[in-house]
Amino acid sequence: MIDCRVRLNNREHTSKGESMMRLIRRAGPGVICLTILAAQPALAQTQEQLDWCNGLKGATPDQIIGGCTAVIQSGNQDTRNRSLVFNKRGSAHNNKGERKEALADFDQAIRLYPSDGGYFYNRGRTYFLMDQYGRAIADLDQAIRLNTNNAEALYVRGLAKQKIGNAGANADLVRAKQLNPQLGK
Repeated sequence: MIDCRVRLNNREHTSKGESMMRLIRRAGPGVICLTILAAQPALAQTQEQLDWCNGLKGATPDQIIGGCTAVIQSGNQDTRNRSLVFNKRGSAHNNKGERKEALADFDQAIRLYPSDGGYFYNRGRTYFLMDQYGRAIADLDQAIRLNTNNAEALYVRGLAKQKIGNAGANADLVRAKQLNPQLGK
């Protein structure tokens, strides 16, 4: 952060109220600017933010989003963990009904780690919630390819197929309930 203080007409002016370049031009020679090395909060995260990102301590969706954002901005994760953080933040956005933000985070998670079927399930479920059944089915197909026993993906795909009148809907729903009898209750 740069903080310029200038004395003009026996009055001190700082760069906070006007553009720094304008202030320097007004003051002319003799301007003193101090460079202050501030802590870089965008490059670090606290333990509390990590806990919130992980949904601990009763974190609200807003706290999860904030915590995960801090973790992402820190850049301290490898590709796999970064993808997990995007997925967690996307789920929190989804819980708030913020579908576009959720999709953006799920897209990032998939871009970083495309072999995790859970990311495709989450994005497919989001498309389902947005009544975009074709896109939902495509993502859920990929989730099921990556994990053939993903009961939730089979179930949501079955529901999406029902919405568009696809005859394969019942097979998905039956298989999903075989894997997890609690689905749909």
